[in-house]
Amino acid sequence: LTNFPSYQTVRDVLGVSFDGMPSAVEYLSKEEGAEAMLETVARAFSWHVRVNWNLRICWNTTPPLSFLHLASTLQPDLTGEIWIQRAAELETLFRRLFRAYQEIWVGQIFWHTQQRLCLPVLARSPEGVTDNRLLVCDARGELLEEVARVRKLAPKTIAGVRPVEETATVHFEAALYQTPHLSMESMQSWRKFFEVNKERSLKAALNHLLTESLAVWHQHGEMLETTHDLMTLYRRQAGLETPDLTRETVKHRIDRLVQSAYFLSDLEIETTDSEMTFRVRGHEAVTCPHPAEALYTALVDVGQPVVCRVSPGRLTADNLLVDAQCHLWPTDFAKAGQTPQWWDFVCLEAILRFDLSTTTYSMDWYTFESCLVKPHKLHERLRKRDVLPALRTNITLIEQVRKQASKETSPNVLPYYAGLLVWVVAAIVEYNIQLPPTPTERMRAVHLLLAAAMLAQRLQENIVSSPERRGGTLRLDEEGQVFIGESRLTDALTRQEHRLLQCLYQQPGQTVSRQTIVKEVFEEAYRQEDEQLQSRINALVRRVRQKIEPDPTHPRYLVTVKGRGYRLHLDGNG
Repeated sequence: LTNFPSYQTVRDVLGVSFDGMPSAVEYLSKEEGAEAMLETVARAFSWHVRVNWNLRICWNTTPPLSFLHLASTLQPDLTGEIWIQRAAELETLFRRLFRAYQEIWVGQIFWHTQQRLCLPVLARSPEGVTDNRLLVCDARGELLEEVARVRKLAPKTIAGVRPVEETATVHFEAALYQTPHLSMESMQSWRKFFEVNKERSLKAALNHLLTESLAVWHQHGEMLETTHDLMTLYRRQAGLETPDLTRETVKHRIDRLVQSAYFLSDLEIETTDSEMTFRVRGHEAVTCPHPAEALYTALVDVGQPVVCRVSPGRLTADNLLVDAQCHLWPTDFAKAGQTPQWWDFVCLEAILRFDLSTTTYSMDWYTFESCLVKPHKLHERLRKRDVLPALRTNITLIEQVRKQASKETSPNVLPYYAGLLVWVVAAIVEYNIQLPPTPTERMRAVHLLLAAAMLAQRLQENIVSSPERRGGTLRLDEEGQVFIGESRLTDALTRQEHRLLQCLYQQPGQTVSRQTIVKEVFEEAYRQEDEQLQSRINALVRRVRQKIEPDPTHPRYLVTVKGRGYRLHLDGNG
């Protein structure tokens, strides 16, 4: 094989597969000898050829599923002979994955996304022992890497869903997850559970998710993000930080969704480049900032750096599963990893707010959203008296989510609202409305647009987003927050920038030398001949001016005293 430099070249030369199986290729050194070669061959056979052809496969569904159905769910464009071949490949995948079992019963698909699905499997061993498993199958070639990441990130003490086996064929990958408290008979999605259960059971299931299933992930690891601001991290998490999604593209998709609401008799929506206006019949018009503008201009100060925690991945009404004990578990780990500490709570509220709520009148959505954006603290009680009775359970559960979010993060509501705005805009961007739209689609469009606009308005009310709008006395409070006039500075200062401002703030109106700044801010010895050190001081001052001055080229607060140092004028009259 010495003439073939790569693994893929060797595989291509050896030829295509037998029954969907590719050639098994392994490399070893000649110095290892014949024994090592035999061991390698045996290992290759155990991995590539170990298929349980005697496995009995039963479909516990009505109507019965089939491998043809699963193949078309994973790859909808399949037709003809290729479709049949992929179905056969899926069967081989199942027979390899369950090679230690005698028979399996495959249940109804729980959830599926683009080229991925999840379904329950009851497996029985030759000794008669039964195991409940969740099987996740993927056609994108990302599942094995995901399983490795979950094994690394998942808390070792977690008693919930965890990977136990994985394998792959040419076009598919699959993983088995053990489910200690989940059985094929009792498992149901959060969506179905929500539809048929009363508030008490819903609160119990949600409490388990918040205090057990998610909490152990959040406590497992914490990371301080110093490179990106919160809104950038949110947009990246929601899939909005891509080259093809510019501000103009997002605005176009929002405006396109507005067109679908024109047919509603009780509502009119108008948009400009910077605003969105709603006119509900019988009520005054409401004008809000355009959500696309808020998405890219809102600066939410959460301090530096941003705290990120381990998340189990995507949370939806369909991939959260409830067991017989009213325990709620995440099952889609496609995006498991570090996320801003508010993100999982934002996703849970979004499920309750948009996916599990329904009404047929625009005014009901307006009242509902008005109730949800009023609080100034996360743990505040929501005033639901005017909300449609059918939506009050949703409000109660959202209160439950927010209280836990406040406990784990902070009572500050602005980073939470910012996350919700990003989630809603992402939902609008992805929303594929059919033409002509159904009444249900129109109402969902209205709800998303109302929520996005009202969240944008709420953020604008609390955030001074540009230096030109600032004015008044500069002050630092006991918690280190920076205010100019009555407005809190929202251009988040880094730790070093904050230390410089604090150093100057302790001696207002007095000249602070560069030597003092180096000693107190950099904690280094001053060296006047060190050009790099002098450049660091200049750059630090320049960055602070960019964030506090109306015009950084003509500073009024942080002024230079030539040849001596710097002076901070709290009144801005420097």
